[in-house]
Amino acid sequence: PANPPLHSRLPAQVKSSPFSPQLPNSPPTTDTHLLLIPTHLSLPSGGEAIFRLVNQSPHPVHSDLSWPSSKLSISPGAGLLSPHGQAVVCVQAVPGQASWRGQVSVYSDNSVDSMEVLVTAVTPSTCLAVSTDKVELGVTVLGSSTTGSIMLTNPGLELV
Repeated sequence: PANPPLHSRLPAQVKSSPFSPQLPNSPPTTDTHLLLIPTHLSLPSGGEAIFRLVNQSPHPVHSDLSWPSSKLSISPGAGLLSPHGQAVVCVQAVPGQASWRGQVSVYSDNSVDSMEVLVTAVTPSTCLAVSTDKVELGVTVLGSSTTGSIMLTNPGLELV
């Protein structure tokens, strides 16, 4: 026929059938053309930081990031870097969390790179909220007393 089926144009070792085993995938290696700058991030709970992915290769490189979504938000999470190209990635720590140390993994064309991330809990400031900045006491004469009231509240989680 003018256009033979696709599988017949492939070499014999690439042909597949329901009974033939799949070709093995290459395991991740540490020889990478992707550079993470910096390799360590430290940010407060609710804070943001950026890092760069740099493709040191003369070929395009696909990157796919993996992170714990309960701790971090990352954008963009995946992409294709052009030869010698770079991307800026924004990392945000989820607000209100306790201190945490972990990794963001970057998977790219048979390699895995990791970036250490440290999130520090933000200590709430201790303060009292006052209901008003004025107290009306009326007219007071010498030798007498009068009363007024204000309300103090503690909006924090710590005892004051």
